[in-house]
Amino acid sequence: MTDANAGRFDEILEYLPVKIKFKLKTLPENIKGSTQEIRLRAQKPLVLSGTYGTGFIKETGRLSMLDIAGCVIVSPDEITDTISKLCGYSLHTHQQSINDGFVAFGNGHRAGIGGTASTENGRITGMRRFNSVNIRIAREHCGAGSEITGTVFKRGLKSVIISGEPSSGKTTVLRDLSRQLSSGFAGCFYKVAIIDERGEIAAANAGSARNDIGVNCDVLSCYPKGTGIIHALRSLSPEVIVLDEIGDMEEICAIEQGLNSGVKFIVSIHAGSFAELYERPQFQRLLRTKAFDSVVQLADKSTPGKVRKIIKAGEIQNEIFGAGGAHDVVDIDGRVFSGLTLQRVKELVGIRLFIRNYMTQLKYSRLPPEDILINYCRQGVSHPPFFILDCYKYINRGDGFHVSWGKAKSRALKSEDLAAAASFGERLGTTDIDGQLRHCEEYTELFGNLIESAREHSKKYSEIYTALGVLAGAAIVIMFL
Repeated sequence: MTDANAGRFDEILEYLPVKIKFKLKTLPENIKGSTQEIRLRAQKPLVLSGTYGTGFIKETGRLSMLDIAGCVIVSPDEITDTISKLCGYSLHTHQQSINDGFVAFGNGHRAGIGGTASTENGRITGMRRFNSVNIRIAREHCGAGSEITGTVFKRGLKSVIISGEPSSGKTTVLRDLSRQLSSGFAGCFYKVAIIDERGEIAAANAGSARNDIGVNCDVLSCYPKGTGIIHALRSLSPEVIVLDEIGDMEEICAIEQGLNSGVKFIVSIHAGSFAELYERPQFQRLLRTKAFDSVVQLADKSTPGKVRKIIKAGEIQNEIFGAGGAHDVVDIDGRVFSGLTLQRVKELVGIRLFIRNYMTQLKYSRLPPEDILINYCRQGVSHPPFFILDCYKYINRGDGFHVSWGKAKSRALKSEDLAAAASFGERLGTTDIDGQLRHCEEYTELFGNLIESAREHSKKYSEIYTALGVLAGAAIVIMFL
């Protein structure tokens, strides 16, 4: 890590209570430069996280990775004091941001805030009794995007998806890509627009960016991403739009509108691996536009900004959707065998996505299973599985959730898949929230195993077909059915 990154750590100290500030000030420069997060929790030890792992600050000012004996304990008053300083002693002007769970400050730093929410009609109207602050230290790393620019953009602008786990450096890479593309990369000063919803990429303050984002770059700070995209398209004539942490379908729709206008996009999505990324509904929908050139997977948080792999989007489209994949093999029942095996994979992946969505909705809305399934099918999920749509059809006809789930079918699913789905649905809504969440976790793993089995099955018979041709392949397929 550079001295500049250690300097970023020292910037944070000015927002901390005096006792904590002086404990952290004496840390070695290499620790400061490698620290990504500072966590304060009421009546708990002061915690630092970085490329070195997780450690605790001793009363002596030393970082301990082994035990918490003799560590600095954060008081509730210190939590309140820290949040006040982060807000410039004006919580009122930051109220909406606090309601959203964070405060952006300084050179793109962000503090996540924990506490008790005040709600009205299911909407957060305020926060009180603050009990934790997680400060994420923003880094500038000129050159963090060089491998991507050198590989993806060497023949002009492309649309790119960047994925990685939390703290893997996605925002740092986006910032550097904006800087390079707008500052004469390969002799071109591209017009870049950053939709900086949380103020982390450019860190705009008093109308100017605190971070280096290049000379031909416009910043829309604190705009909701969907609204910001439309504003940029109408007013700023960008050649490329940069977005961090793509989430809901409104944002996806705005991206699709931009792609149809000929604008390129560089976006990031949370995902710790390609397998995890493939199951993200927003990722699948972006792929279906066929407008993205490459997908970048970053390495883990121990090496922020490091590229693990760059894959052509077309290759992933083939793997997920079967486009250009194995030829169809017709069996004695007239079924399209290879097509069905590929569809089976997509159905199983879709059901597992529904289970994960169910868990999320259950945690935050506590709705009954019928309402969760209806919302899932109505929220614009790209190509929900036929099994879920079949269940939705019966619900719309007036059947209850469990009756509808029991009737639901999908031609692509095998008997063991249907049995697993039936077993999963039987217990939904019949136990408490924690019991249902555990149930969902068990079946997320079960469907993960079924997906792997289905992929191996599809690959096996695709290879048989390729090697032996339609007639011989079909004959062998029939033998194994």
